[in-house]
Amino acid sequence: MRILEEDLKNSTYRIRIESLDDLWYLRNILSEGDEVSAITFRRVEESADVQRSRERERIPITIRLKVEKIEFQDFDNRLRILGTVIEGPEDTKGKHQSITVTVDSEISITKEWDDQHIDLLKEATDEKYVTVYTAVAMDEDEAQIFLIHPYGIQQVGTVYSGRSGKYAEGNYSEASYFDQIVNALKNYSNSIIILGPGFARDRFARYCAQRGVNVIGSFPANRTDSGAVYEFITSADGAKLLSNERIARDKEIVDEFLVAVKKDMGVYGRDQTESALQMGALSDLIITDEMFRTEDGRRSLSIAQTVGTRIHIVSVSNDPGQIVKKFGGFAGILRYRVQ
Repeated sequence: MRILEEDLKNSTYRIRIESLDDLWYLRNILSEGDEVSAITFRRVEESADVQRSRERERIPITIRLKVEKIEFQDFDNRLRILGTVIEGPEDTKGKHQSITVTVDSEISITKEWDDQHIDLLKEATDEKYVTVYTAVAMDEDEAQIFLIHPYGIQQVGTVYSGRSGKYAEGNYSEASYFDQIVNALKNYSNSIIILGPGFARDRFARYCAQRGVNVIGSFPANRTDSGAVYEFITSADGAKLLSNERIARDKEIVDEFLVAVKKDMGVYGRDQTESALQMGALSDLIITDEMFRTEDGRRSLSIAQTVGTRIHIVSVSNDPGQIVKKFGGFAGILRYRVQ
């Protein structure tokens, strides 16, 4: 994401979306009631005869919406903003319209910016926080390929070696297996991490080096599924490489919370967490990005800022965020035990 223009007097930022991950940040920055301005398209009204003979033409228009709803699915390639037009061509004012945001879109956002929204905006525009890695979790039988986004892990492919199992082939060749993995990796330009048990990952790393494939390391893991990626994230090697990534920070704080719960120093659920907040008893508030966008979430964040509690917004697109979601979307680490 890139900030193109900053108008602090009018609480407005104009930004350009530069990657699919920017859409996740935008989803969490936007709130109902915000105002956004961008180019959208509408169909030209034509006579019934013309409509039957050909598809109606779509022309670009610039509109300003009051946001009513945001539609976005994790790892999707677009975000849709729906609302009422407050500025635009005369015949559009007061009508419902949508703006579709994709990579390379430019959009202006006017809102009441709080610290968390500003932090998300800064994180989205800082390259050290938004690096995407490709991970290959593999053994002699299969390789699963994942994208490690700042906010979650996305599986994008599986390659079977044909050495054994239901995909066994009589003419198995390790070189052919490795070639298939390399060909699958050509779809992604990210730095590559190789994970897995045994020696296949090291042989594959050497194979990649011989072919000029950008592998930044081969690391041991006990599994070949997404668990291998989370295992790496919590390892010393992973911490060194991914220390700035949101997914690593999410994992660290949620692990701290789980330890606190075992020691009776953790709270969870909206009511219990907010009660501890109001007493000033929380050192850390952990809230999912889903709850961050709700009135209850905004209220808890406001209290946390007032009493000096550290705030952590975790993504439900990754396992740590899913853990907090199961605890009700709200969790906290206590400064001291409360009754």
